[in-house]
Amino acid sequence: MSIETQPFDFLVATGQWAFAVTAFLVLLICGASGLSMMTHGIKGPLLVLRWIPRFPADLLQLSSRRVFAIAQLTFREAIRRKALVVFGMFALLFMFGSWFLDNPNERMELQVKNYISFVLTAITWLLLPVVLLLSCWGLPEDIRNRSLHTVVTKPARKTEIVIGRMLGFSTLMTILVVVMGVTGYVWIDREVAFNLTVYSETIDVDGQETLVEYVDEDEGVTVRVTADDEPTQVTAATSRTALRQENPALYALTERARIQALGRHLVAKRPVLGTISFKGNDGKPAERGVNTGDIWEYRTYIAGGTNWRAIWDFENIRSEVAEDGLLLESSFEAFRTHKGDDIQESLLLQFSLVKVRRSVFRDANDNVVSATAV
Repeated sequence: MSIETQPFDFLVATGQWAFAVTAFLVLLICGASGLSMMTHGIKGPLLVLRWIPRFPADLLQLSSRRVFAIAQLTFREAIRRKALVVFGMFALLFMFGSWFLDNPNERMELQVKNYISFVLTAITWLLLPVVLLLSCWGLPEDIRNRSLHTVVTKPARKTEIVIGRMLGFSTLMTILVVVMGVTGYVWIDREVAFNLTVYSETIDVDGQETLVEYVDEDEGVTVRVTADDEPTQVTAATSRTALRQENPALYALTERARIQALGRHLVAKRPVLGTISFKGNDGKPAERGVNTGDIWEYRTYIAGGTNWRAIWDFENIRSEVAEDGLLLESSFEAFRTHKGDDIQESLLLQFSLVKVRRSVFRDANDNVVSATAV
C-alpha cells in the first residue's frame, strides 16, 4: 500500500475540485443539448441555454415545507417497498460470520482487522443495491402508480421534487448506516472480547507497576503476576469461572488487564510518517535499494547478509509523545533467487533505534551555512 507523505495543499485541491465540477457541468450541458436536439430539433440547445439562467432563480424560490413533504413521502414509500429487509440479511451475516472468521492461531491484531473489514464490506455491499434499486425504480413506479401526478399537480417545482427525493433517500440510508454501524461495533467488541484468550498488560496496582500475563487454553487458565520488587506469582485454574470463584481478587486484576488489552486492540492508530534512505554494500548512501523487478518502485529491497541498510528517519519524536511507548508495526517481503522445499529458516531482521541530534548553523542573513548530525 502506498502512503502519500506530501502535505495536503488546500488551494491545489480546491482548484482540482473546481476543474472537475466545471468539466462535469460542461459535459452535462452538452449531453442535455444533444438530447434536446433529438426532441426539439435545432432549437434544442437554445432551450437548454435559456433554462440555465432560470436555475439560480428557481433555487432562491425553494420552499422548505414542500421539500420536506416530498422527502417524507419518499421515505415512507421506501419503507413500504420493504427496504428495511436488508436488516435481516445483515443479521444473518453476523449470526454465522464468526464461524468463518475466528482463527485461534492468528494474532489478535490480525483478527481485529478481519472483523472490521468484514463489517465495512457487509455494510457497503448491502446498502449499494438498496440505494440503486430505490433510486432507479422510484420514478418508474411513481409513474405506473400515478402517484407522481399528484405531486406534479401541486404547486411544487421540479427542483423541489428532485431535492426532496434526494433528501428522503439520504435520510433512509443514513439511518441504515447508523444502525448497521452501531450493530457492527457491538459485534466486533464482543467477538474480540470472546477471542482474547492471551494477553500481557502492565497495570497500576496501588502505585506499583504490575505485569499481568493471562493464558486461557483447553487445559485451563494460567495467570502470572509480576511486580517490581516481588517474585512472580503463578496461579492456575480449570476455567475462567473457577478462577473467579477461587480467587476473586486475582480475577478482578485480570479483568482490569483484559479491559486495557481490549482498548489497545480497538483503538485506531495514528501513523507517524518518516522518510526512508538506503546505504549500499560499501557503506555509502544509495538513492534506492536493490532492484528486483518489482513494479512498485516505492517498495525496494536490501540484500540480506551484506552491509546493505534501510534507514527510516522520523521527526519530532519527543519524550512527551512516547510516554506510553511507541508501537512499531512492520511488514517485510522476502525476494529469493531460488525457491524450494529446502528453505526451512524464517527471515531474520534487526531494528536499531538511534537518536539523532541535528545542529544547523546560519549566517547573519539566516542562510544555512552547515548542518551536522550526531
